[in-house]
Amino acid sequence: MGHILVKAAVWSALFTAGVVIILIAGIVARQTNLLDRYFLYFPEQEISLTPGNVGLVYEDVFISTSDGIKLHGWFVPGNSDFTLLWFHGNAGNISRRVDNIALLHERLGVNIFIIDYRGYGRSEGSPSEQGLYLDAEAAIK
Repeated sequence: MGHILVKAAVWSALFTAGVVIILIAGIVARQTNLLDRYFLYFPEQEISLTPGNVGLVYEDVFISTSDGIKLHGWFVPGNSDFTLLWFHGNAGNISRRVDNIALLHERLGVNIFIIDYRGYGRSEGSPSEQGLYLDAEAAIK
């Protein structure tokens, strides 16, 4: 009977140690943005299309963030006094939005300014939550 209790105690200690290791690994992964890089951001560097491919006039725009990262985007002029600032989402890059840009341009006629975040398309750096805030601030300015 004592032998069974020793085995149960050993298995319980191993299980507890495993849980602690997993928790520590999770905390470290979260604090170093490791999870963000693999499960939140899906950047692509290759620009496969431009607004010119669908007959739109556009301008390549490069802006700098407050921490010195150079971001790339497009300005597509419309026939309006309004400009839509477009943050495209967590996957791909701005070239994956060309059809949507054309549709918005046709239907709304607004100017469109779309940027790639750091690490996406032709923008420098690598994505992070704090970096995205700086990217947005730079685009708004």
